Amino acid sequence: MVNVLIVEDEEITREGLKKFINWQKFNCKLIGTAEDAFEGLYLIEKFKPEIIITDIVMSGISGLEMIRRIKNKNQKSKIIIITAYRNLSYAQEAVKLGAFRLLFKPIKIEELEESIKEALEDMDMELYLKEEEFYEFIINQLKAVTHRDNFSFLIRKIIEYIVQNYNKNLTLNDLSEQFFISYWHLSKLIKKELNINFNQLLNMVRIEKAKIFLRMPRYKISEIAELVGYNDVTYFCKVFKKLTGKSPYEYRNEKVI
Repeated sequence: MVNVLIVEDEEITREGLKKFINWQKFNCKLIGTAEDAFEGLYLIEKFKPEIIITDIVMSGISGLEMIRRIKNKNQKSKIIIITAYRNLSYAQEAVKLGAFRLLFKPIKIEELEESIKEALEDMDMELYLKEEEFYEFIINQLKAVTHRDNFSFLIRKIIEYIVQNYNKNLTLNDLSEQFFISYWHLSKLIKKELNINFNQLLNMVRIEKAKIFLRMPRYKISEIAELVGYNDVTYFCKVFKKLTGKSPYEYRNEKVI
């Protein structure tokens, strides 16, 4: 789940956000609330929330100063600012500091929920953008384990096809029909060039893709298993641990928390 923190000095607003936002609908967990920026910084350091909803003007240090300190520590939270002050300089400073959204009080729940949804989508997109290089990443991984400088044109096309269809019920027969090559010849070709069989290659691609999804806290382990082509989450966990030495839960805790 995605951890969310609220930093707001007005009790009525703070309690209203806790009560009226359906956090579970977004697969989010409200890990706490803070009455001022100092308490906010403490909770941010402790829980490292992915989304922070904060006021600007508070006692002690301002919300903007809190954001500045967060950014200096390279905390990559999505920050949604809520404020009653329609001050252009505040807005400009918030944008400069990398705030994700700026909303004005009185807060409309629909607007805040839409901002949360957009923040989640943006978090996913940041990871999906890296997937443009996923095919080359797989090629480089295979080069490393096989100690080869390159692969034949056909093997590269086979790998490309698997990368594009890893989440389907893909079999060696499917590849045989796709590339008009006999089942046995294709099996030998994969084994000869990659030193692994078709099932091992497919599992490798699926598990590398699963690692990307595991960095997205909004997805449950069971959902990730299905997204990468496994109908049985127990089997997915078994394959994941065999290839990585860690369970999906352990991997997620290391990469996300």
